[in-house]
Amino acid sequence: MEIMNLLIIALLISGLITYLFYLLRKKPNTVKKDRDSENARLYSIPVLVEYTKVKINEFVTTSLIDLGLSGEEYERRLAIVTELRNAMKNAISGDLQEKIYLKQYIYDLLERNYGINESNINWIIPFDQAERLTEQDQFDILMQHFKKEHGYKALSHMIEKYKLAKPKYVIEDGQTESYIITGEEIRMIYKKEIRTLDFKDKLNVVVQRVYQQYKGFGVLDEIRDMSIDGVSGGVSGAPSKMKSVEHEVEFVGNMRNTKKGINSVWIFYKGKSIHMSFLSFENDLELKRVCQNIYKYNNPGPLTESTGYIVNDMKDGSRVVVVRPPFAETWAFWVRKFDLPNMDLEYLIPDKYDNAILARKMLRFLMQGAQTSAFTGKQGSGKTSSMMASMKFMYATLNLRIVELIFELNLRQLYSFRNIMTFRELKDIPIQEALNLTKKTDGDVNILGEVASQEVASLMIQMTQAASLFTLFSHHASTTNDLIKWHRDALLQTGAFNNERIAEETVAKAIKWDIHYERDEAGNRYIERITEITLVQYDNSFFDNEDD
Repeated sequence: MEIMNLLIIALLISGLITYLFYLLRKKPNTVKKDRDSENARLYSIPVLVEYTKVKINEFVTTSLIDLGLSGEEYERRLAIVTELRNAMKNAISGDLQEKIYLKQYIYDLLERNYGINESNINWIIPFDQAERLTEQDQFDILMQHFKKEHGYKALSHMIEKYKLAKPKYVIEDGQTESYIITGEEIRMIYKKEIRTLDFKDKLNVVVQRVYQQYKGFGVLDEIRDMSIDGVSGGVSGAPSKMKSVEHEVEFVGNMRNTKKGINSVWIFYKGKSIHMSFLSFENDLELKRVCQNIYKYNNPGPLTESTGYIVNDMKDGSRVVVVRPPFAETWAFWVRKFDLPNMDLEYLIPDKYDNAILARKMLRFLMQGAQTSAFTGKQGSGKTSSMMASMKFMYATLNLRIVELIFELNLRQLYSFRNIMTFRELKDIPIQEALNLTKKTDGDVNILGEVASQEVASLMIQMTQAASLFTLFSHHASTTNDLIKWHRDALLQTGAFNNERIAEETVAKAIKWDIHYERDEAGNRYIERITEITLVQYDNSFFDNEDD
């Protein structure tokens, strides 16, 4: 019995020793795994975003009186708090200076306070392991790389250098041509362009990633600032409401590999809508957050289920349109930008087009000849940009009065030494009141950003008859006949006229020229025609003797 007990004790001791030996061998690896796991958590974008939120909020909300600061130190701290608050408020409105200030504050916060340095920054984004970088990581690094030399033309430089704006057969099993930039192209460009990254470049990429989730516009935040025609999101992919039926309805089976709405990031570049297929919002809530923030400049009011959409401008003059369910099937937005530094006819109508010089001279003569003109064409054809550039040829002695839905033409930025005032429609100030007011402001030329409603069309015709020397406006008519008939019908339906022939004659007398723009499938924008509108008076006796 004693021998048996001794054997049991010996076995227990032996097992304990073996287990302890196993633990001693296993512990270093376990400790390393635990340490790696903790580093991965501490140096992750979500943790850094939350840290930034908390620290900035603490800084701007702390009572300065309770800190017991001296007078000079109090004033200095108050100035910093005020500037930081302004940056937080205005950065999301398209104010690039405020955005740069806020990003620099985040840069200092992460480097000095959080302790990000050369030894731990690769935990945030694996800069040292290219094979582990996502396509979004590589794109962000490429933007930082190109921005050092090309500034806000970084994206357009990359597109032109690698011919990314050419049509490709990628989508729908390669059967359909479209404009798309793929993840494979981004990886190829990354291999060619990026050799080494210094710590400053790495931290700038991290700061941009933190900022765009904290106060920015998600994955397209940096893209929005680039010198392109515009950006949009939420306009492609299967809406979330279709996910539940995807596997129940047979015909939807072909859609199982489609991108969801959160992968919908598009740019508008030189007349082409290009899908940035490698970028996606993190989830539907992120897309919604961007939609709810991007239109907030000058507090245009809430975007509710009953309003459905909002049209507004941004601090840099961009036009933004946001829609939401149930008015639209998904949350979505469009930002349209205007390249003000290149807003001249030589750039917009280059010599590569036939008769480009003739077209530019004709526009000059129309402006100097005080001719009421319609700039027509479909969306994105260049009519608004051309109208803005053409105003350069008006005599500077003329006072310009503009009425728009939103502040979009930005003429005072282009022609800051001229007498210009722009009015916009507000909820409590309808556009008719704005147009009537222009008659009392010493205006010589009336400009309507867009004639899109029958009421505005009727008022525009009336203005050409008495209220100004001449009028310019844009319209979406496809032909000159459509332009005349649309305005004729507007006069009839608003009750300004009750005779169709007289209404049509009135329109023909009012609008002298139709400058029509087109955009082809390759994105080329050009003037298709310039049509003079002349009212032809027929002698009734001609018709009476027609059979003779």
